[in-house]
Amino acid sequence: MTQNIMPSIPGEFLSPGRYWLPSPETASDSTHEVQCTLPGFGAVRITYQRLSHRHGRMRSWFWTPIEARKASGTR
Repeated sequence: MTQNIMPSIPGEFLSPGRYWLPSPETASDSTHEVQCTLPGFGAVRITYQRLSHRHGRMRSWFWTPIEARKASGTR
């Protein structure tokens, strides 16, 4: 099993991966994986989790990265 390298990846590399994910309001699954190539890390598979936050009667859905691992192959 590969090691979680997310703590060593800068946030500016993790954030753009969310744009490849489906809309969090309509997504049916609670986690989603994206494989991308990051400078200095190579091919990485990032797992995002769908979360929500309540503002009074309104609810906002969003994706947050929970895990990043070296990918075995390139995309």
